[in-house]
Amino acid sequence: MSKLSLLLPLLLLAACKDDAPADDSSTTDDSTADDSTADDSTADDSDAVDNDGDGVNADTDCDDNNSGVYPGAAEQCDGLDNNCDGSVDEGVQDSFYEDGDQDGYGAGAAVLACELPEGYASLDGDCDDSDPRYNPAASESDCEDPADYNCDGSTGFADNDNDGYAACQECDDGDAAVNPLVDEVCDDKDNNCDGAVDEATATDASTFYADADSDGYGDPSSTTAACEAPAGFVADATDCADADAAVNPGADELCDDKDNNCDGAIDESGAVDAGTYYADADKDGYGDPSASASACEAPSGYVGDGSDCDDTNVAVNPAATELCDGDDNNCDGTVDEASAADADTFYADADKDGYGDAGSTAKACSAPSGYVSTSTDCDDGDVGVNPGAAEVCGGGDEDCDGRVDDADSSVSASSKSSFYEDADSDGYGDASVIREACAAPSGTVSDATDCDDGDELTYPGANEPCSGLDRDCDGNDPDLCESCQQAVDEGQTEDGLYTIDPDGVSGSLGELDVYCDLNTDGGGWTLVQRTLWDWTESSALLTTYAGWYGTTLGDATPGEAYRLAGQLWPSFTGDGDMLVVHVARDSSSGADCDPLYYSGSGGTWSITSTATTLTGFTAGVNLTNNTSFSASDSGKATSCVTVRNAVPWFYNACCTTCPTYKGPYWKGDTHPMAQYLDTTADLYGNTDANVCPSGAAMPDMDSGNYEGVNVMEIYLR
Repeated sequence: MSKLSLLLPLLLLAACKDDAPADDSSTTDDSTADDSTADDSTADDSDAVDNDGDGVNADTDCDDNNSGVYPGAAEQCDGLDNNCDGSVDEGVQDSFYEDGDQDGYGAGAAVLACELPEGYASLDGDCDDSDPRYNPAASESDCEDPADYNCDGSTGFADNDNDGYAACQECDDGDAAVNPLVDEVCDDKDNNCDGAVDEATATDASTFYADADSDGYGDPSSTTAACEAPAGFVADATDCADADAAVNPGADELCDDKDNNCDGAIDESGAVDAGTYYADADKDGYGDPSASASACEAPSGYVGDGSDCDDTNVAVNPAATELCDGDDNNCDGTVDEASAADADTFYADADKDGYGDAGSTAKACSAPSGYVSTSTDCDDGDVGVNPGAAEVCGGGDEDCDGRVDDADSSVSASSKSSFYEDADSDGYGDASVIREACAAPSGTVSDATDCDDGDELTYPGANEPCSGLDRDCDGNDPDLCESCQQAVDEGQTEDGLYTIDPDGVSGSLGELDVYCDLNTDGGGWTLVQRTLWDWTESSALLTTYAGWYGTTLGDATPGEAYRLAGQLWPSFTGDGDMLVVHVARDSSSGADCDPLYYSGSGGTWSITSTATTLTGFTAGVNLTNNTSFSASDSGKATSCVTVRNAVPWFYNACCTTCPTYKGPYWKGDTHPMAQYLDTTADLYGNTDANVCPSGAAMPDMDSGNYEGVNVMEIYLR
């Protein structure tokens, strides 16, 4: 499109604006003249009209319907006569230039317009608007095609440093030492214009050597050329083992089978840890200190010890035994000293009776003056006291046998007395062990009436508790206790099995072996029932009621199931006391915890062969009160204590799933009795949290709501 075609619409628009007022004015003048003549009031009213609210009345506003058009308004590039001066968009249009080659630069006269016309550019200066290669922003870098591409009026290329290369041919036209033909050197410049600075091909580049072990010494077989040492390379090339930082020319030579200092020799005598070795001519393991050599390992015929005092005699060295032979066998500088292996011990004989003092000795190859070879004198200050002297009653230990007034043949028998060994130190001796002496030897007494010299509680006149042994040596056993309480009252203190006679009438109820707890809560408790989780033990206790009433089952020994016949219970419950013992299983290890003790008292028993009740009974835990007992240890899971054969028989309530420690509940088969632990503290303030190592008893495997008891015991007192 030509510049004329772009300007034509603008010129026509201006012509139209200039013609319109002339036509309108002629018409307006006629009508105005007529109107003013016809009505003066109308002209007055029009002066006050402002239709567009721009503050200018219609008579002076050239477009009173546009608030942006009025005399004095700023002219804008919007196709309107904003300031009512008769011109449109004057002074606010930009200059644009025709851009024939569309390279962003135009040429020729400027065209004014509000917006960039198509085919125009806002920049001018294009010297060839038909070729986009020519414009003020073009580059003249092609030395093979010189032309004024950048429209600056010149062609050709400058050589500012006079090195024979134009600026377009080199990388620094200000430095004559930089162009494509010069050699690269190490000077932080791209001397040969190849795009790299100080590369390895620089004429003054150095050779560097790989230092793999970072010890500062390089491997001569691994090199690289560079202006500066690359990472992992050094200038030194003397490392003989570049994989070992401890091996290099600066390292100390060591005895380690390596050439540590790279001198070509391994473990030489100059190694810092080399040892000194000594010639061992007699091969006794000790060397001659005057003949030594330094080496990492002992040379043939050399040893590390240089303390031999005679390297020609294998029997002479510091480890040899000194002998009484006139030689310094052990090289300590002394001959036949007291330490000689075959030296004798001699004893001082101060009283010169021929017997020496064992406490005053001397070692020597021969007896020193004032010493003898015997050591049996017990008083070396008295010539009359020695092993050869005669013993006398009433004197000292004249014959040095360790006893004063002993039964020596030199003492008459009539002057001696008989004494008896008192092994248990109760003041009474054993008539079968006699010592004849002038005075009672240690451990003997003059009385010979002890009937058991191995028991300090057994002697004539000793206390003799019931159900015990013949402790007063009268030849008769004591009467049987009627109860464990009587055993406590009469001085028995050890828990265990006792034989008792409950009614005190031999042959009535008969003698019984029962287990007595003589220490808990004052003692005196008789075990009447012990039930275990071990069914093979506890199953033996299941009986009919009549069997429970009249039969003792099991073994009273601890760890065994046991039941005492019900008819005997009133014999041990005069005060209505009951002790319940629980032994829980630990929740972590499954081992038995320490026992918990619960007591009850005040009850009255009524026991027959057909019924059993207990009234007036109080307890700290949930024990039976005013109810009948069953004769069985077990029952079905749905049984309770109000039904015969319920579980457990001495509790007044039971869970409907009576737990075991191995399973969730009893499913109807017979089992040993079980009960979950009560949270009430026992006689000693303990609960299972105190007595179990893990702090709790083992819960049932399903819900964890119940805690299994491994052993249950009932004691009466």
